[in-house]
Order: sequence, then C-alpha cells, then structure tokens
Amino acid sequence: MALRDNMDSGHIRLFKISKEKFGILYRYTDGVNNVFKIMLQKLISRIQEGKYSPISYAVSQNKKKEADKVIERIGKSMKQA
Repeated sequence: MALRDNMDSGHIRLFKISKEKFGILYRYTDGVNNVFKIMLQKLISRIQEGKYSPISYAVSQNKKKEADKVIERIGKSMKQA
C-alpha cells in the first residue's frame, strides 16, 4: 500500500528510482507471490475445515465518502478531457 500511495507503482517506468532500489522492489514482489499463495491456501483450507470464519466487512461511512470524492474527481477529469 505504501508503494501504491507514494509512487505510481502501476507505471514504474514513469517513476525515477535507482537500480539498487529497483532491485529491492523486484526481489520483494517476486518473492511475495509465493508467500501470498501459501497464506491463501492455508486460509481456504482452515475455512473449509471449519477452523476459521472470516469476520464480515462493512464499509464505514468515511471510506464511502472518500470513495465518492475520488469517483467525482475522476468524473470531472473525464469531462474536461
């Protein structure tokens, strides 16, 4: 989330970064896939075994208002283009 919020991680070529830092990010993202896969498999297995039940998620009013503002900004920028 920190990467997404602080640099255009979807378009990393637009963001100037040193080769050393790029290498760190590359190694991290390359390794995180397998770790996430293992975690997800464990989670699904425990849910199926009845050993875990996820807590329901409810969007808070503040988050909904923030999302609405972002969507309005996107709509305004699209009208101007």
